[in-house]
Amino acid sequence: MKRLVVVGILLFVLAYLSFYVSYHHIQTPQGLSFETLFRYAGQPVKTVDRSLTRVLGVNAKDERELGDFLAKSLEPRQVQGMLPEKAYVNGVMQELAKQFNPKKLNYKVYIFEGAPNAFALAGGNIIITTGMLSLLKSESELVAILGHEKGHVELGHCIDHMRIQAKTYQSQFGAFFDWYLSLLLTHTFSKFQENEADRFGFETLLALQYDPSAMGMAFTRMQQQYPQKNNSTLNPIKDYFVTHPSLNLRAENWTEKAKRWIQQNPSMRYYIGIQNYIEKAPRSVTPYPQEWNQGLLLEKQN
Repeated sequence: MKRLVVVGILLFVLAYLSFYVSYHHIQTPQGLSFETLFRYAGQPVKTVDRSLTRVLGVNAKDERELGDFLAKSLEPRQVQGMLPEKAYVNGVMQELAKQFNPKKLNYKVYIFEGAPNAFALAGGNIIITTGMLSLLKSESELVAILGHEKGHVELGHCIDHMRIQAKTYQSQFGAFFDWYLSLLLTHTFSKFQENEADRFGFETLLALQYDPSAMGMAFTRMQQQYPQKNNSTLNPIKDYFVTHPSLNLRAENWTEKAKRWIQQNPSMRYYIGIQNYIEKAPRSVTPYPQEWNQGLLLEKQN
C-alpha cells in the first residue's frame, strides 16, 4: 500500500512539473533535465525485469546457436560490396572479442545502408550503418561504438529484449525475426541499459589502450549530426519516455571522464588510429607508430 502511495505521489509531481514548465515555457541551461534522475531511478526496475525474464532460461550455448541462426539471416541483408570496410570492422571486432568473450560468442559485424546508427542483436551480431562509418574518424571511435554494442550483448540486454518481445509475438521464428529487426530500427534499450553499455565501451577503450576520449568524441559527432536532439526545454514526461540518454549529456559525461582518467594517468600511451581508419587496416594487423600518443588527446581529434 505504501508503495502505491509513493508511486501516486511521484506521478502527481511529474504531472504537475510537466504542466508548470509547459504552461510557463521554462527554458533551462543545456544539459539540465530529469534524464539523469530517470537513468539511475531505472536501475532497480531493470534489475527486477532482468531477473524475471531470465526465469525463462537461456544459457551461453543457446545464445551462441541463436546468434549463428541470426547471422544467416543478416548476411544477405547487408549492403553489397564494401568488402574492405566489412573486413576492417570485423578485424577490429575480433580484437574486442579476444579481449573479453566469456560466452564464447561468434561476434560478427554487418554493414547496413542508413543514417548514422548501430545496434546489437543477441548472440554477438552487431549492425553498423554506412552513415555511422562515414561519421566516425578514427579506429578508437569505432572501438567505442563497437564496444558499446558489445556491452549490450555481454550484459544480457539483447537476450532480455528479445525474450520480452517474443512473449508478445505469436508466430514462426523467421517472421518474428523480421518483425524484431524492424522494431530495432525505431526502438532499442532503456536509458539505464544505454548507460551500462556506454560504461562497457569506455572500459573497452581503456583495456585495449585506445584513446579514452573517443567515446565522448563519437557522441559529439552524433550530436553535431542531430542538433535537434539538444532541446533545452525542461519536460519531465518527455525525459522519462525518450529511450536514449541525450547525446549532449553523453558527450559531456564521457569527455569529462576521459579528461579525468588521462590526468590521473599522465604517463599512459593511447592509440588513436586515424590512419588505420583511412586505410581500413586494423591496428592488430597494421599498427602505425605515429598513432600512439600520451597525455590529453581531445584537441588532436577535433
